[in-house]
Amino acid sequence: MAANPSTVVGIGGTTVTLNWQTASNAAIAQKALGVITGAVTSGGMQEVSYTGGSTLPALTGTVPGVVLAEGTTAASHTPFQLSGQYQVAISNDTTGANAQGVLVGLNAVNDQVFIGGGGGGVVNFGLNTQVFLTGAGSVQSFTNQGFLGISSPTAQLWVDGIASIDGSAGASTTHLDTTPGVASVLGAVTIGSFGNQVHVINNGFGHNVVNLASSTLVATGSGTIPGGTTVNGLKQDVIFLDGSSTVPTTINASGSAVSGTVAAGTFQPETWVVANGGSGVVNGGASAILAFSSGNGVLSVDGGTAAGDIDVEAAGFFKSGSGGGAIMASHPLLATTLVGGGNNDVMFGIGNNTTMIAGAGTQTEASFASGGETFMGNPAAGASTTTMISEFAGGNRFITGFGVNDITAAVGGNTYAEGVTSTGGGLTNTATIHGFTGADTILLNIPGGGTYTTVAGSTAAAGQIAVSTAGGNTTLNFGDGSKWTVVGATVTGSNFHTIT
Repeated sequence: MAANPSTVVGIGGTTVTLNWQTASNAAIAQKALGVITGAVTSGGMQEVSYTGGSTLPALTGTVPGVVLAEGTTAASHTPFQLSGQYQVAISNDTTGANAQGVLVGLNAVNDQVFIGGGGGGVVNFGLNTQVFLTGAGSVQSFTNQGFLGISSPTAQLWVDGIASIDGSAGASTTHLDTTPGVASVLGAVTIGSFGNQVHVINNGFGHNVVNLASSTLVATGSGTIPGGTTVNGLKQDVIFLDGSSTVPTTINASGSAVSGTVAAGTFQPETWVVANGGSGVVNGGASAILAFSSGNGVLSVDGGTAAGDIDVEAAGFFKSGSGGGAIMASHPLLATTLVGGGNNDVMFGIGNNTTMIAGAGTQTEASFASGGETFMGNPAAGASTTTMISEFAGGNRFITGFGVNDITAAVGGNTYAEGVTSTGGGLTNTATIHGFTGADTILLNIPGGGTYTTVAGSTAAAGQIAVSTAGGNTTLNFGDGSKWTVVGATVTGSNFHTIT
C-alpha cells in the first residue's frame, strides 16, 4: 500500500517526510506542518537539530523553536522536554530503529509533537497539546500526566498503527481514520486485516474519546479479484479498554454524529472494542460493532444503523443496529442487557444475570444459563415476532411485548407478565406458552399501574383476564385485547399473583 506523506522543511532546506497509512490524518498533519514550514522559511520559527543529551540546544533570538530529531543511534534519541521557547518536536528516524521520548512541559499551550519513523513516546503536562503518531514506528505511546495542584493536561491525537494511550488524567481525544485493504472474496465487500489498534488505559479520572472517521470509499473500484470483479475492503480499527476507572471512554464509530454523515454507496468498516477493564460508551453509527470482554470491562453500546453487530460476552448494555442480523451473547458472570435493533437479531443468555429485550422484526432470545434470566418481547410500537427459549433451567421471567410472542420454557418456577398493554390500532400482543407448570406464576400487574382480576369464560372487560380451558390448553383473554394461549396446561387461581 502506497504511503500518504506529510512533509516539513528541514535543516538547510532539506525535506523531512512522515509517511501515514491513512490519507485524512496525513492531510491534517500536512496543514500543521505547512504552517511550520512557512514560519521557519519566514524566520518566524527557528529549527534546530537534536543530537542527544539531556538538554536542547540554546535558541538565538526570541522566536519559537522547532526540534528535529532524526538521528540513527540510540544516543541521539535521548528523551527531551519541550519547554520555554520550544513549541514543536519532530522525530523521524527513517531507520526505524530507535524510539524517541518527548515530554511536553508544565504551562505549555498548543505545543505540537510529530512522531514518524522509529516510533516514540509522548508524556504530556501541557494544555491542548497536538500529537501526530504516524504508525511508522513499532513503539507509539502517549500519557496525559497530571498531579495534584496543576491544571489537568489535555490533548488531541491523530493516530495511525498501534498505539498505547494512558488517559488516567486530564482529557484526550484520539482521531482514527479507516485504512484501505483489497478485498479477497468474489462478489462481496470484504474486510481486510486489522488497521489501527489503540489501547486506552484509564486508572484514574481521565476523560477519553476516540473518534473514527467515516469512510468515503464506495463499494466498487479499488481492487481486482478473480473473475474481474472490483471491490473495496477496509481494515478494522480495534480499540482496547484497560484499567480500573469508572469514567467511561467514549468511542464514536464511523458514521456516528461526531464522525459525519455517510455518503450513499460507501462502506464503513467494522469497529472492534475489547473491554479488558474499565468502561466504554460506544456510538455505533453506520459501523458494525464487534464487542468482546476478556476481563471485567463494561460497555454501553448503541449499534446505530449498521447490520451484523456482534457481542461476544461483553458485559453491560448492547443495543444492536437497526440494520438487523446481529448476534449477541451475554457475559457469563456480569450483568448484561441485550436489546434487538433490527430484523433477524439473535440473543443468547449465557449468564444468569441477563436481560434480553426484543426489537422490531423477527427476534430470537435463547438461554443457556441455569435460570434467573429475563426475556422480554418488543416494548416499542411495531410488528414483531419474538421467540423466547430457555434451554436448561426454569426460574426465568418472561415478559410479552407487541406482536407475536412464542415462549418455550424449561420446567420450573417461571414468571410470566404482560409487558405492554394493547392500545388498539393493531398494537396488541399475543403469546403462545409451552412448558407451563403448576409451580409457575402469572402476574396480575397491569403495565403502567393497577392490577387485573380474573373471571371465568372468554370475554374480559377492562381490568380483567378471562380464563377458559379447552382441549388441554388454557386461553387468557385480557381486557385490553391481548391474548395468551398456554399449551398443554391448566391455569388455576393459584397461578395468579400480584407484585406489590
